[in-house]
Amino acid sequence: MKHISLVALAAFAALPTTAHAQRAEYYFDIGATHASPLVVDDVIEPTEVQQSIAPTGRIGAAVPFSEDFRVGAEIGFGSGGYEAEYGSTTNDLGSLSTLTLQATVGGPLVERLRWRLAVGTIKYLPSEESSIFAQGGPWRPLAGVALEYRLPISEALDLRIVGRADVHSFTTDELGSRGFGATQWVQRYALGVGLWRFGT
Repeated sequence: MKHISLVALAAFAALPTTAHAQRAEYYFDIGATHASPLVVDDVIEPTEVQQSIAPTGRIGAAVPFSEDFRVGAEIGFGSGGYEAEYGSTTNDLGSLSTLTLQATVGGPLVERLRWRLAVGTIKYLPSEESSIFAQGGPWRPLAGVALEYRLPISEALDLRIVGRADVHSFTTDELGSRGFGATQWVQRYALGVGLWRFGT
């Protein structure tokens, strides 16, 4: 995460700096993501697989297609732990990272506050291929929404506070082989702070 931040700051410093509505925008932010359980099952014994709150970094870019609206792309990466509860027993399953790739569209709500919709995919990257990821981590479709509040720092740079919510269905090949036929809906909520740079 530290390396992502340093690279992003260096890239921002090198970008050239014209009205905001006509400029491309580049941004990065760091924060944390909370997710609902990956697996919940009560058929035989109460079972739950839960991720911890994960430090998360994102970088993205957007270009105008009208005076108010912009389209763009975003990459996000987060990493934390996860554990399984079987009845009264809790097992630490190691670390679990996620990679998100999303296309975005956004526009203004009120002064300094903007909305953004995103669709894309999420990839699960477990530290070990075990438990529910014994046959590897899946790619899953993802959809979300974000609200961002911007505070101008200079003509070309804004401080950005952003809240996000997204949702995707979750299953793995291993869960399927164990007889878990249904998918689980996973909601994620994130808060971050970062910089927004206006280019030429």
